[in-house]
Amino acid sequence: MPSRLTIGYACAAGALAAVAALAYDAIPDLPLAPQSDEPKKADFILAGREDFLQPLLLVQTVRLANLVVRYADQLAVVELGRTVAAMFGGLTVLATIVLARRVVAWPLALAAGLVAAVTPLVAFHAQLLKEDIFLAPWLLLGLAALDGLRENAEMRRALTFGLLVGLATSAKYIGVVLLPLACVVPLIAPVTDVRRYYASLAWSGGTTVAVFALINAPALLMPEIFLHGLNTEIVHALSNHIIVWHGWYSHFLFHWTMSLWPGLGPALAMTGLVAALLVVASWRSSAPAIRLVLVFAVLWYFMHDGDRATHDGDERPVRGARRRPCRASLPPSAGHMAPRTRDLRHRHLGRAGRHLDAGHRTFRAARYPRDGRAGESGARWP
Repeated sequence: MPSRLTIGYACAAGALAAVAALAYDAIPDLPLAPQSDEPKKADFILAGREDFLQPLLLVQTVRLANLVVRYADQLAVVELGRTVAAMFGGLTVLATIVLARRVVAWPLALAAGLVAAVTPLVAFHAQLLKEDIFLAPWLLLGLAALDGLRENAEMRRALTFGLLVGLATSAKYIGVVLLPLACVVPLIAPVTDVRRYYASLAWSGGTTVAVFALINAPALLMPEIFLHGLNTEIVHALSNHIIVWHGWYSHFLFHWTMSLWPGLGPALAMTGLVAALLVVASWRSSAPAIRLVLVFAVLWYFMHDGDRATHDGDERPVRGARRRPCRASLPPSAGHMAPRTRDLRHRHLGRAGRHLDAGHRTFRAARYPRDGRAGESGARWP
């Protein structure tokens, strides 16, 4: 039975997560649709359409919330979705504490949750109707569950891990990355019974498929649209983001130095690099959970920054980009780039302007069609 001290720390963790969620929701609203697909998501929620460019956890969750409040206005649904996103921001804080607790004592785990709560990247995404904040808690909890499965490959832990991977994949397709990571865990950290571990992992995979199918049940009724949306998102992720900024332009440090905490990027990058080197230097004596987190962090980072860093997360408007990229929109180092590099960067920004204009026209057509009907940007459930 947990001690009173443990119960107290657990209550403190829950309170911190709740306060964070309330704070995210109370922060003055961002302008409507800094991410241009917010109106589209609201329209899908109200009209029951899907395009499967992203899986349906976000849409289905907000639909469930709307069953209670019964909003019919698009703007009200966006605001409701942002409230749900704030709740997932609080859940992300709690998940950070749960994962940190696998390695450190309660006080340090609570400190990790507090740092996560005030990190601008988390606070910003917790105010948007966007998939990232719906994905984050399941990734963190999934890593904690994977470490638990490594310790003891019992059925309950296997099903829990599969549930969390299913939720992560239902938030964003890329969440499935936890399964391949789980397949190589015996190469990263000690596993008591490898054969039993992989048998349990098979149950985890089955649970993942079942959870994904349950949340994304409309895909079973419209498989062609689902496969088209999935293929479109894969192509989009690999080569067609709004702005493509190849990793070597930023020395593979763009997200690390620019996304987490503006102004503290280099300090955070150096701290993280030193910590990672310390773990590598003492690999065998490092806690298995730390090894798993480090391997996942490197994998996740280079999936986004290795081939190219995408600026979809930079939701500031880019005005006039179609005519000529503004020098002020470039990073400070751009002035010291070689001429060929600057030309490439300008070419990328020019393409970004064309994508932004096309996206704006598409969403206006979907929201305000000339014939007065709702835009058919997605398929309605049969």
